[in-house]
Amino acid sequence: MKHRVTIFLQVCLLAALLSSCRSLPTIEEAEGNTPIQVMQSLSARYLRTSGNYGIAMVAILPDGTDQSVYAGVADPENPQVPLSGNTLFEIGSLGKDFVTWTIWELEKEQRIVLDFPVTAYADQPLPSLYETILVRDLLEHQSGLPRESLGLCDMDDVLSAWLWTGDICRCATTRELLYRMLRKRSCQRAIENRRSRYSNIGFGLLGVLTENATGEQLEQLIQHYVTNPMKLTDTTFSPSDEQRKRLAAPVAGDLPVLFRRGTRVPVYRLGSGLKAAGNIYSTPNDMKRFIRRFHKEMLNRTSVTQITPEMDGKLIYNREIHVTPENHRFLCRWGMYYGYNAFVGLDLDTGISLLVFRTGTDWPDEFGITILRALSKIVR
Repeated sequence: MKHRVTIFLQVCLLAALLSSCRSLPTIEEAEGNTPIQVMQSLSARYLRTSGNYGIAMVAILPDGTDQSVYAGVADPENPQVPLSGNTLFEIGSLGKDFVTWTIWELEKEQRIVLDFPVTAYADQPLPSLYETILVRDLLEHQSGLPRESLGLCDMDDVLSAWLWTGDICRCATTRELLYRMLRKRSCQRAIENRRSRYSNIGFGLLGVLTENATGEQLEQLIQHYVTNPMKLTDTTFSPSDEQRKRLAAPVAGDLPVLFRRGTRVPVYRLGSGLKAAGNIYSTPNDMKRFIRRFHKEMLNRTSVTQITPEMDGKLIYNREIHVTPENHRFLCRWGMYYGYNAFVGLDLDTGISLLVFRTGTDWPDEFGITILRALSKIVR
C-alpha cells in the first residue's frame, strides 16, 4: 500500500511540475542585428510569456566590451524601481565559481592539497570508500556523488521541498546532516558506480573540507581571495541593509509548485552543510568583472580544443558542455534557487560570455542557451 501511495504522489508531483512550466522564447523569435537588439527582443518576449517580472542580461563580447539589457522590475510590489546593473540577485550555483577560484588560490599557497583523499580533511567519520575520492574529484564533479540529497522515494522531503519551498537541498542544512547523508548506502553505491555527475552535495562537502583545511570560514576565504582583490563590493553571503534595498524580490516561478506564479516568497538560506553549493548574492556589474577573469583562468586550466558533439552533457569544472545543432560549443551553468534563476554561458567558438539574472525559479530551462545561440549567430 505504501508503495502505491509513493507512486501516486510521484505521478502527481510530475504532473504538477509539467503543468506549471511556461513556454519560453526560441531562437527563431530573436530579432535585430546587434547584441542589444537581440537581447531586447528576447527579454521582451520572456516577460510576456513567462509570467515573471524582471530579467537582466549582460553579454561580454569577443573584443572585451560588454552590453547589458534590463527589462521589467526588481520588485512587483514596487514597480517604479527598475532593474539595473546594481540590482542584487541570489545567484545559486553560479556561486560555485567563487568557491572554485578560492580553492585554486589556496592550492597555489599549498593551504589545501587537491590530490589528498577527502578523508584527510574530514572532521567526522566517513566510510573507507571515501578514501578513493580526492578533493580534486569534488572540485571537478568526478566523485560520483548524486546531485542532491533528495530522491523521489523520500516523498515527505520531496513534497515539502518542491511543492512548498522549492529548496531541493534542504536535507543537508547542517554539517551533521550532510555527513549522515554521505554515509548512506545510496551515496556509497553512487561512488562504487562512479561517473562524472554534477553534485551539489559533493560541492557542499568540498566547502566543509576547505574550512577544515584552512581553519577559516568559507565566507572569509572568498572575501580574501576573490571579492576584496577584485573589488567586488556587492558579492556576499550576507547582504547589508543597504544592499537589501537593491535586492530583486524572490517570486514563485515553476517552483515552488503550489505557489501562484509571481507570488513573493520568503528568502531561504542554505545551511552550513551546503553553503558552498550556493547562496551567494551578487549584481550584474560585479559578476561581469568576475566572469571575465574566471573564464580566462578556466580555459588556461583545461583543454577545450578537442570538444566534440559526443561530449555533449559532460562537465568541465562547474560548466556543462552543450554542442548545438549548428555545432556551436558552449560551456553553461544554471543557478536556480528559491525565487531566483541565474545563468552563465561561454561560447568557445566566438568567445562570447553571457550572464542572465531573473526573478522566479523556472525549471527545466534552456533560455540562457537560446540567448547565447542568438548572440553567437550574429557575431559569426
